[in-house]
Amino acid sequence: MSKIARAVIFLLSALLSFFFIFAVKSQNDRNIAKLNSSSHRKTKKNPIDSFLNSLNDLPDAYSDSDCLANFDLATTKIPKKSAIETTNHVSKIIHQSWKNNILPKKFVEWQNTWKVTHPDWEYKLWTDADNDKLCETDFPWFLERYKSFPENINRADVARYMYMYKYGGVYADLDVVCLRSHEPLVPIGGAIVPLMRNMPFEGEGWKDEHDIPNAWMASEPGHPFWLYLLKHINSKDNNGQTEALSGPIVEWYALQEFEKTNTDPEAIINYIAPGLIFPFDWRIWDHRRELCYAQSPQFNISACNSNYDLSKAFTITYWSHSWGDGDHLANIEKLE
Repeated sequence: MSKIARAVIFLLSALLSFFFIFAVKSQNDRNIAKLNSSSHRKTKKNPIDSFLNSLNDLPDAYSDSDCLANFDLATTKIPKKSAIETTNHVSKIIHQSWKNNILPKKFVEWQNTWKVTHPDWEYKLWTDADNDKLCETDFPWFLERYKSFPENINRADVARYMYMYKYGGVYADLDVVCLRSHEPLVPIGGAIVPLMRNMPFEGEGWKDEHDIPNAWMASEPGHPFWLYLLKHINSKDNNGQTEALSGPIVEWYALQEFEKTNTDPEAIINYIAPGLIFPFDWRIWDHRRELCYAQSPQFNISACNSNYDLSKAFTITYWSHSWGDGDHLANIEKLE
């Protein structure tokens, strides 16, 4: 074979080797890109991270890192999707309740703060008759207990837990005034409860059984805590004070038990830091109580609000204590 022929064969071999290596590399690059793209698509974005990042896009009142939460970030799992609705967001529904559709004058004014700040949300005022039907239709296993309660406030208490489990959304007593839209809470999901003074898991958390009022709550629909709470109440007898029978005290204890015994890492409880839902703590006995307590002769909303930094607060309540019988009936008259 001549030198020229050998040179041609060598050149062709070199070219073929080059094209083969180039083709293999290109295919590897495409596979890596495809793998990265697939991995990116399958990675679920933590809703709490998204929520915290969104603070940069909110008004100045929300820009402070202490503004919203100190949510419990002990777990970063995405909240469990509801068995009732395919969403892990807080539903855009506002729930409030009263014995009928005729509200005291002040309640009408405070009710409107929710409608004005949430024009595109569903609003539902539940009556006693509505609550009865809800229990009969959706929680028949609880009906005997429901009917046996000594006071109507007990039925109103458990009804709000039923709203949270079936529908999700935000529940607020009628003396809770809405100061700003709750839209930023929607993507959080889970069950959201407010703290009035102490932070659980920190220092003296879980110290005061009145520290988590049930006058406000929010949730994705179908969160297991609300069902756990209802079953817990159903297992107790009718002895004890109202708050311990169906209200904030039994909720406070049930939260602790749920946190200790729950084995579902996706059933998240989020705690809103003190001051954001209940700036006025009814347990504080100073000049603010006379100004902020709805039943006080010196009750003055403007003077009350001036004692608090409400730039970060979602709500404030004036604790009308309109529930129950006896002396509480006189409290209702003061709301006219």
